[in-house]
Amino acid sequence: MRNYRFDGYKGIMSQADIILVHGYGMALDLNEPEIPDNGSFSAFDPEINAGQALPFVWAETMPRGAFTPYNASAQYTLYRREKASIFGSVLQHKLEDAIAESQPRVIIAHSLGCYLVRNLLAQCTIPESLTYVVFLQADIPRSVPIPHITGLNMINFWCWWDTSLLSSVVVNQRIPIGLAGSTDPYVHNVFVPIDKHIRGHARLLANRAYKRRIYQEIDKL
Repeated sequence: MRNYRFDGYKGIMSQADIILVHGYGMALDLNEPEIPDNGSFSAFDPEINAGQALPFVWAETMPRGAFTPYNASAQYTLYRREKASIFGSVLQHKLEDAIAESQPRVIIAHSLGCYLVRNLLAQCTIPESLTYVVFLQADIPRSVPIPHITGLNMINFWCWWDTSLLSSVVVNQRIPIGLAGSTDPYVHNVFVPIDKHIRGHARLLANRAYKRRIYQEIDKL
């Protein structure tokens, strides 16, 4: 499996159609004993294994015991660390380099990874090959403008009962676009119901029907 890991892994990048950018909390994922190489985008494993999609794994590491994933303080600490990192130039330039080397047509980002991509679009150069950016349950405040780039189609998948994003509202005192849609007129908002399980926010990355819906919305534009 080819990927591009920010945490020191020397990934082999090649031209791929899709770059996948995961969200918060890979180090404390309840279903993963360690940070997964696919960024938890298991629905995209066929594309990853075929070299058509490349995960950009940027997760912060964290010491983990048997009960650490259930520790609210540990989860909050990891969230603050990862949120700080998405505003740093080091991580943004790593993602910029990965995109420049891979020349993707599509970026699909999830949760806090959407905010990282948003910051990249605002501050870095993107290749002409990039035609679509898809946000999945984005942890980006509605008050934060999404950069408008000519020729780049923006799709925002949202669902109002996402418990993880409801927690983000409490922490950040802002409503994210993954919970209520973006107010930017050039962002194409798509309401797609997610699993009402408490882990529905993360489970969507393993849902192949959800992946098909992503492809359908891309094909419409």
